[in-house]
Amino acid sequence: MKMAKQEDLIMVLNQCYEVGQIIIEAKLQVRHSDEWTH
Repeated sequence: MKMAKQEDLIMVLNQCYEVGQIIIEAKLQVRHSDEWTH
């Protein structure tokens, strides 16, 4: 049981990391578009 829970936790952390990377990339793209508009 502990092993399974640990694996689930790692999976959740990996998903959160991927989401975070996507958000960071999206923010960078928005920043670049703001620079173009100004």
